[in-house]
Amino acid sequence: MLYCFYHQQIFLRERLKIDRFRNIFSNTIHMCEPALSLPRKSAFYIPGHKEDFSDSFSRQMKARLTLILLLNILLASCAAGLRKNSEEPFFRVTIKDPSDQIVIETAEQGIIIDVTSPNGIGSAKFELTSGTMPAEIIIRLHLKGLEEFRLVSPQTTIAASIPSGVFKNSDQRIISPDGEAPISMLHPMWLDINAVTSQTEPTIPLEEGFFEIKVPKTFISKTGDSFEIQWIDFYR
Repeated sequence: MLYCFYHQQIFLRERLKIDRFRNIFSNTIHMCEPALSLPRKSAFYIPGHKEDFSDSFSRQMKARLTLILLLNILLASCAAGLRKNSEEPFFRVTIKDPSDQIVIETAEQGIIIDVTSPNGIGSAKFELTSGTMPAEIIIRLHLKGLEEFRLVSPQTTIAASIPSGVFKNSDQRIISPDGEAPISMLHPMWLDINAVTSQTEPTIPLEEGFFEIKVPKTFISKTGDSFEIQWIDFYR
């Protein structure tokens, strides 16, 4: 079952940008209208007073130059926005269990993948269809426990599990065609996993909250255009 997320959010955000630029442009035109519509011989008619033609012409030129400058700024902003949007990632997401929900949100440095899994077991494959792979990927799993989590790329698999009891750390290992090997926090493929909860001392199973997993930058740089996540909650 295929889910394409994220496009609607981008469309709405760009629509807001266009509306904002339109409002700025309209306000600018409105402010400049009096000066732009001044008659050539006089900006303001005062009985018995002769105004210097050069003053009127000077005001008109200043107003026009101001308008041209603002238009150039707006065009430059639009162009920068288009360049940025061309690099924003779009993913095709394939999930195994139709009851699972995957939401991709934009963050300052990358994306956040929010996973809700009613059955506590599932997988999701992410394929980059346009843009570039984000520099940072955060995964949020709304589960009570983590019997096993796997981050899979075409080259390698990182597996992690968290024992029940007071949350301290996770056991992690690398799985490759050559076999399996445990890894430590110093390994470039180590998954930074935290329990986000209001509990002073998080305990597994979590009463509320979620697991937050930061994908290693080494994994992102090597995975290419696709990756997969798999999860099992032993309290499902």
